[in-house]
Amino acid sequence: MKFRYNYYEYKNHSGQTYPSLGVTVSLPLNFNRGNKPLEYELAEQIETFEQEQSNLLRELKDRHRHFYFLKNDLSDLKNDLEYIKVLLNAEKMKSKQSKKEFSPITYIDLSKKFIQKKIEILDKQQELCEDFFQFYLKAGFLNEKNTPQEPKAVELSLANKKNDPNLSTYLWGHFFNQKTNRELLEIFIRTKISTVFFSPANSDLEKTADFIKQCNSTGIKVYRLISENSYALSDDGNKKLQNKLGTIENQGFSGIHLNIEPHTFSDYKRNQETYTKRMNNLFIETKRWCDVHNMALSVSIPMHTPIEEISVLKQAGIDAFIMAYENDDHSKLLDRTLNLRNVLGENTAWALRIKDFKSPHDIIRTKQLLHDHGIFNLAYYDCALLYKL
Repeated sequence: MKFRYNYYEYKNHSGQTYPSLGVTVSLPLNFNRGNKPLEYELAEQIETFEQEQSNLLRELKDRHRHFYFLKNDLSDLKNDLEYIKVLLNAEKMKSKQSKKEFSPITYIDLSKKFIQKKIEILDKQQELCEDFFQFYLKAGFLNEKNTPQEPKAVELSLANKKNDPNLSTYLWGHFFNQKTNRELLEIFIRTKISTVFFSPANSDLEKTADFIKQCNSTGIKVYRLISENSYALSDDGNKKLQNKLGTIENQGFSGIHLNIEPHTFSDYKRNQETYTKRMNNLFIETKRWCDVHNMALSVSIPMHTPIEEISVLKQAGIDAFIMAYENDDHSKLLDRTLNLRNVLGENTAWALRIKDFKSPHDIIRTKQLLHDHGIFNLAYYDCALLYKL
């Protein structure tokens, strides 16, 4: 605080004087009571932690990738071993059939290679086990007894099967090959999927069998998705489809889902009656096959499906998933499918295409709208979009 006193005298104005008193007060207007050094230290720690997180994630991804490289190496070694075993058996046969053709030197050499290959396999298996343990250790999936634990999402699914009994999704081969079975299972668990319409295409048979087994063990049904439109191209398409069904017996599938779309053909409108008859034959014969093999049957249909097909589906008791795509206003789609739904009745199901919606909240509202109209059997198209969502 400063005081100031001034005295002014104006001689030209009859000696008038003007005294003045001034006071200056300085106050610090700082309301920030924070501790700046501590804040800087905390921000630095956060940045360090995020960097460590990023490094750990990168390391886990590298370990995961390396683990599958090792699995491929192990598979190659086992194939080599089988080849050597075949050669050894051939030499044994020679020794029994013709002593002249049998060569002890060749047999001994193959035996050495066989033993060496077995040792390589054991080494590779040990390396795989070590990598597996290190990955689980880094990822935090170890309990107090140092035994690997299942990820929590999978663990919960085994203990509490809370899947939506009326929620399905489509899974195509290209996306199936991009993800591990565990990643796919986690998608289904997080989104409460109970049924998967699965088209394996040219996927690895071992992975496919393991996928079906894991799904079944967690209460998720797997239907074989058949989406080859050529079955509707000619009258003998039904016979071809029956032959196809014969190749997928005893693979663990709970049902068949047909996604055959003759309406995509250029001559469909001119020959709609012919295609309708072919589709009805496909539905009836496939239903008969599924009943014999104790499997369920469902189909995907467009919104403009002829009533003649709908009547057959209703009579056979086949759930029909209406492909309600390209419009997020499902009130309009419900109006467009009123006659179709009246015929189907309780066999009405609904397929939602995720990319038609702006947000997850829009999907929730649409599901509620469908429930209000008595439609509870729903499917998401498709699993790849569900993963992104």
